[in-house]
This record gives sequence, structure tokens and C-alpha cells, in this order.
Amino acid sequence: MTDQPPLSAIKSRTKDIKIKPDESKDNFGDELFEQLIINFVEKDYEEKKTLIEEALQAKDNQKLYFIVHSFKTTARMLCIEDFAQECQEIQDYSHSGQGDWEKLDELLPLFLQDFEAVFLDAKEIYDKDYKPQQAEILPEFTSSLFFPPQNTVVVPPEKKPSQKSILREDTFDSFKSKEIREESENEKKLSIFYLIKQNIL
Repeated sequence: MTDQPPLSAIKSRTKDIKIKPDESKDNFGDELFEQLIINFVEKDYEEKKTLIEEALQAKDNQKLYFIVHSFKTTARMLCIEDFAQECQEIQDYSHSGQGDWEKLDELLPLFLQDFEAVFLDAKEIYDKDYKPQQAEILPEFTSSLFFPPQNTVVVPPEKKPSQKSILREDTFDSFKSKEIREESENEKKLSIFYLIKQNIL
């Protein structure tokens, strides 16, 4: 007969399961701790929870074994030894033959409660220390950009004349100045002609 872990080894310890950030950082470093928290909150928790529920429904003990095994390492790196022991116990029951589903059906709901407790603790750390700030700033920025506050006078930017426009104006001014000079010269000639005709000159 295959030895089985005692049924009382897993119980819902939601209040007792806590990540130990200082201990984890001392053992594995700040950067790894940060990456573990971010990955677990943003991706791993939902994925693994869904896979565990699917394995439970399909009575797929091998799938359950490898899913739980993959998180046992993470639990130990986050210094949650109690939950790592729970992972080991689920592995023991799922690894024996076709899996002891009488035990697993009883233990997995409690295991998932504690798994959620780990997530909530990680989420609190994530929100406090690692949550991207851009997600909070962007809506305010875009709303002020497209919908200015009331009583705000939107002044259009001053339109600067293009280089072509300046050249056209300069050319026109030059032509106009030349035209005025020519008119003035013609008037002068006409005046001299008039005075000669009147025998004044």
C-alpha cells in the first residue's frame, strides 16, 4: 500500500499565509523578488488557477502534479514555506497511480483558498511598490488634452508665414517699389515737357 500524507496536513490557513518580502530579498535579491511578484499578479495566478480547476474537473492528476510543482518553487522563493508544503502534499496525492481523487477532491478547494490568499498578499505588495504609474496618469492626460476644462480659452498657435510667402511678399514689394520709381520718373519727364511747351524753360 502506498504511503499517503495525512489528510489533516492541508487546512485553510488563509490568515497565516504571508509572503516574507525581507527574507525573500535577502535570499534571492530585490530584482528577482520584484519579478516574482509582478509575474504572479499580472499573469501566473489566473493562469495556474484556471489550469488547476480544469485538471480537477477532468481528473487529470498528471496535469495537476506539474502545475502545482511549478508553483511550489515560487512559493519557496517568496518564503511561504507553509504553502510550499501544501503544494508538496497535492503533488503526493496526484502522483500516486491514477491520483487519489477522493483526497484531492476534498483538499483542492482548501488549497485554492490558500492560493488566493497568496495572490491577495502579492497584490497588496504589487499595488504598493510595483504597479505601473502610467496607467493612472494617462487617462488624466488624455482627457485634458481632448476635453479642456470649462472656462478654458483655447488660443490657436500663432501662424508663422512660410518662406514662400515671405519671398512672394518681398518680390511684390520690390516690384511695387520699382513701379513707383518708374511712375515718379515719368511724371518728372512730363513736367519738364510741359514747362518747355509753355516756354517756361
